[in-house]
Amino acid sequence: MKSKDKELILKSILKVTLIMIIISAILKFFGLNIFNLDLENKIINKVCDILIKFQPISFLFFGAFLYLDYFFILKLSDNNKDKWLLYFIGALDLLFLNLAGQYFLFTRIGYDFYPLYTLIIVIFISSVINKKLNVIRPFIVILIIFLYQSISLFLRNITFNDQYELMYDFLLNFDYMILMIITYYLYLMKGSDFKWMFSTNYLGQNSDGVRSSLDLKTTLSKWQKKYQLFLNSKREEKAFIIVYLLLSIIYELLNISVIIFVAFLNQTIIECLFILTSFLITKRIFGKPFHFNSATKCFIISNLTYYILNRITFSIGTSFVVPIILGVLLSYITSLFVKSKEEVKLFRGMEENKLKEICKEYNLNSLETNILVDFYSNRLSLVKLSLKYNYSKDAIWKKKKVALKKIKG
Repeated sequence: MKSKDKELILKSILKVTLIMIIISAILKFFGLNIFNLDLENKIINKVCDILIKFQPISFLFFGAFLYLDYFFILKLSDNNKDKWLLYFIGALDLLFLNLAGQYFLFTRIGYDFYPLYTLIIVIFISSVINKKLNVIRPFIVILIIFLYQSISLFLRNITFNDQYELMYDFLLNFDYMILMIITYYLYLMKGSDFKWMFSTNYLGQNSDGVRSSLDLKTTLSKWQKKYQLFLNSKREEKAFIIVYLLLSIIYELLNISVIIFVAFLNQTIIECLFILTSFLITKRIFGKPFHFNSATKCFIISNLTYYILNRITFSIGTSFVVPIILGVLLSYITSLFVKSKEEVKLFRGMEENKLKEICKEYNLNSLETNILVDFYSNRLSLVKLSLKYNYSKDAIWKKKKVALKKIKG
């Protein structure tokens, strides 16, 4: 996997997770209560039983996670990527101060001031390492973490104090640690510059200039141009375009409906919606997604793919992020099957000689070449083409479509 692709995948996961969390919070606010933690997960219950039974293992387990968490926070709170030994020691100091605060302070007064306490000790250790007061960056990092954790608690229907119970703590930290590792890895790749995190365009365009589904400005401009072409076309062409769009919409709705229905039968409908939404948002970020040469193949393979993904994903009660990761990876993997050749753009009014060269390069037969030349260079309508070649309008459209597939893949 290329470094740029890896970066795009990780950025996409972060961005889509943010989008899905906001959407989920809005749905929860309006009463859709479907995001509770899965406290019946057998594997996690067994792990928690072991941790409860063997307290030293529990202490080491969560201590290691807390130490790793503080190391990430401390590194992200600093502009300097060096001083590794100081960061390891600083994270250890943060761990001891945190444990001291939990056992000697917050067990008596409650955990309402825990985020403020964390912010103070992070600022203190970071300032000691840098030998100057460091406030703004640690504040931003802790604020983002606090907002994420608060929204997670809201979605999961648990209080701030409940998260310190073993089962809640284990489940809530699952997604959190995945996101922290991704953020830290991107931090190392991008240096100490966090502009990519707050940029609204970092999911808008990949290194090859391909726009994603989130690039609303370009998408609206594209649809506006198509609408103008539709208004300027003849009545027969308008009718043909309307019928084609209706059939395409019906097909897509049918395909999505079958996917969701199968997910409903397997009791993974929410997970399926997360995977599907993640795929739709990012399906063009890595280039064009792969399509089979027939609607039947697309229908069968897409439904089979989503069935497999629904079976292997974690439930939404365990993880928000895993279904999103699967959706983004599906978008990336499907893009790998697209032929890596420069896209050929055909347009009405293009030069006849240039179009014939393209047709010759892609081994189009004489009939396909003539149809494309008459349609694009001579600007004949489908009705006139059907009269000229003595085929029905539908047959001409199918032959034109086959010819375009040979060129565009």
